[in-house]
Amino acid sequence: MDPRASRLKDPLPAALHTVNGGKWRRIGIDRKAGVLVPLWSLRTRRNSGIGEVLDLELLVDWCVKTRQNIIQLLPANDTGYDAPPYCSCSAFAMNPTYLSLHDIPGIDLEEVRKVREAFEPADRIVYYKIRGEKMRLLWEAYVKVKDHLARDESYTRFCRDSAYWMDVYSAFMVLKDKHEQRSWRTWEDAPVGTPELVRDTVRRYADEAGFYRFLQWHLDRQWRRVRRYANDRGVLIKGDIPYLLNNDAADVWALPEYFRLDLVAGCPPDFYNAEGQYWSFPTYRWDALERDQNRWWIERLRHAERYFDIFRIDHVLGFFRIWSIPAGESAVYGQFVPSVLVTPDVLRHHGISGDEERDLIARKILLSAGRRDSYAFKWKFIQDESFRGLSEDLQGRLRGMENYFSENEEIQSDLWRDHGKKWLSLLSQNTKMLICAEDLGTVPACVRPTLLELGITRLLVDRWTKFVPTKRELAEGVQESWIEPGQYDPVSVSSPSNHDMPTLRGWWIELGQTEEGRRDREEQTRRFGWTLGVPDWLDADAVRSILQRNLNGRSVFTIFFIQEILDTNPSWQNPDPAADRVNLPGVFSESNWSWRMRVCLEDLCAADDFNRGYAAMVRQSGRGFGGRRSRSDARGAEESSGKFRGRSGRGGSRRSARSRRGRPT
Repeated sequence: MDPRASRLKDPLPAALHTVNGGKWRRIGIDRKAGVLVPLWSLRTRRNSGIGEVLDLELLVDWCVKTRQNIIQLLPANDTGYDAPPYCSCSAFAMNPTYLSLHDIPGIDLEEVRKVREAFEPADRIVYYKIRGEKMRLLWEAYVKVKDHLARDESYTRFCRDSAYWMDVYSAFMVLKDKHEQRSWRTWEDAPVGTPELVRDTVRRYADEAGFYRFLQWHLDRQWRRVRRYANDRGVLIKGDIPYLLNNDAADVWALPEYFRLDLVAGCPPDFYNAEGQYWSFPTYRWDALERDQNRWWIERLRHAERYFDIFRIDHVLGFFRIWSIPAGESAVYGQFVPSVLVTPDVLRHHGISGDEERDLIARKILLSAGRRDSYAFKWKFIQDESFRGLSEDLQGRLRGMENYFSENEEIQSDLWRDHGKKWLSLLSQNTKMLICAEDLGTVPACVRPTLLELGITRLLVDRWTKFVPTKRELAEGVQESWIEPGQYDPVSVSSPSNHDMPTLRGWWIELGQTEEGRRDREEQTRRFGWTLGVPDWLDADAVRSILQRNLNGRSVFTIFFIQEILDTNPSWQNPDPAADRVNLPGVFSESNWSWRMRVCLEDLCAADDFNRGYAAMVRQSGRGFGGRRSRSDARGAEESSGKFRGRSGRGGSRRSARSRRGRPT
C-alpha cells in the first residue's frame, strides 16, 4: 500500500466543481472506452492510399458497434511534406493531405482512382509522395472553381473567422513552395514574416495564396461534418495539441517575438540518455505572449474546438518548466525555465568570490540564465571532471549550495506550481474542450495536485506506472511498487501503450531478448495473474486479458491504440509485431509515422462476431453506452447532463506515479 494514498473523497465528482467543471458536466463523469488511431493509418475502400478525414465516419460507426465513446487522434495539423505529426508548420492549419478527395467539387475522380491504385497496396505510407499527388489533384480542382469562391458565403465566412492566422499561413506556404520547401531561415528575401510582407505576398501571389485558403475551407467543412456525425451518435472526438511548435512554422516566422529562437527544448540527462535530449523546438517568451493578452494561445484553442470535444496537451510539463538548451549546444548545458536563479549576491553569501565566480563560468559549472548577472548550475556538475579539478574548499562551499542545483526541485516547486497553474487556468478558461494532460517523464511533485485542482486528467501507461518513493521514504524502507489499474486516479486516461512504444505483442518479444527483460516478463506474468507459466509471445487471449484489466480500472477514460484491439483477433495479427510500432523516438527511419491498418474499416464494421466480442469486453467493464453507474456517479448525475455515460470504477487507492518516455522525432 502506498503510504501517500489519498484519504480524500473520490476526486472524479469533485472535478465537476473545478474551472473545467462545465466541460465535465457536458461530457459526463461516467467511465468511457475509446480508440486511438493515427488518421493516416485508416484503410478504407474509398480513400487515396492514406487515411482521410471522412474515413472517420466509418470509425464512428465501428465505435458505436463496440460501445466505445471516444476517438483519439494524433496531431492533424499541416506538416508540409514531412510525415511526423508533431512537426507542424502551423499551430492552426489542418493537414490537406488528409482531405477526402471524393468530396471535393471539381476533383477528377478518374485521377483519384489512379492515385488510389498506386498507393493502396502498400503496407506503409510514403507520405511525401501521396501528398504530392493529392496536392496536384487539389490544385486542378481549385483552378476550376477559384473565380467563384468569393461568391460562396460559407467560404467567405470561414476566411473571416480564420483571419487571425490564415494570411500568415497561406503566405508562408506560398513562400515554402517558391523556396522548394527549404526552411524560412534560409529565405534571404523574406527572413521575417512582417505584416507588410505577408500582405504583399498574399496580394502578389493571389492564386497560390487562395489555393491554401481553399484547402483549409474544405478541411474545416469535412472536420466539422465528422464531429457532428460523431456527436450525434454519442462519440467524442479527441484531438492533440502539442505544447511545442516546430521551428520551421508559419507562426515562428511571422511572430518571432513569441519564441526564444536562441533556445530549444529538450530533456536533462537521465538513466536512459546520459547526454539528455535535444528536440530542436523553440521555447516560449511568456512575457511577450502576455503583453498581447495571450491571444495566440486563445485563438489556437478556439480554432481547434471547431473540430474536437477533448484535446490532449502533449508534454504538459512544459507549462510548469521546460528544459531549455542554448541552440546548437549539448542538452547537458540546458536549464529549467522558469527556475530560481543564482545571482552574485547569492554566491557571495555562500563565500564564492568574484574570481571564483568567473572561474566557475569558464568551467561551465555556472551557466548564463539569459539575464544580466543571473546563473543556473550545470546539471549534476558534481559528477564532472571540471568540478573535481576545484580545490576541496571550493568544492565544499559549492556543495553547500545544494538547494540551488538544477536537479533539486524542492526550491523550484512553488515557482513551477504557480507557473503551470497560471497557464493551464488560462487555457481552461478560454476553451470549450476538455483538457487531458500528457504528463509522462520525470514529473515534479507539484504537477499532479495542480492538474487535479483544475480538473485536468493525467495519463497513466500500464507498463510504466509505478509508485516511486521519495529519498526520505527510501531511507524508511518504502519500496518502489506497481500501481495497478484498479488503483489508478479516476481523473486520468489509461492505456497499456502509446505511439512511442511497441505494441503489447512487440513489447513482450523485446523483453525476451535480454536477461533483464526475461525477469521483467516473469514479474509481468505475476502482475497479470497468469498461472500457466511465462509465455514466449502474447496470443490474442493474452492481449485481450491485458486490455480487460485496463478497461476494468478506475480511470475515467481508457483508450487503446487500434493495433492493440485488432490484436485480439488472431487473423488480424501482424506476423511481425515490431512492424506495428508507430514511432521509435530518437531514430530516423522510414517506418516511423507510416503504419497502416491491416484491415479496412468496411470489413472491421462488418465483423459482427468480433465486434460483439469486443463490445462485451467494454460492457463487462461498465464502460461505454448505457453502462451501469456507481453510487458516486449517481450522486453527481444531476450535474452530469451529457449523453456520453457509463459507470465509474470502484475500489483501490490513489497513488503517486512517475513514468518515463522519449520524445518523437
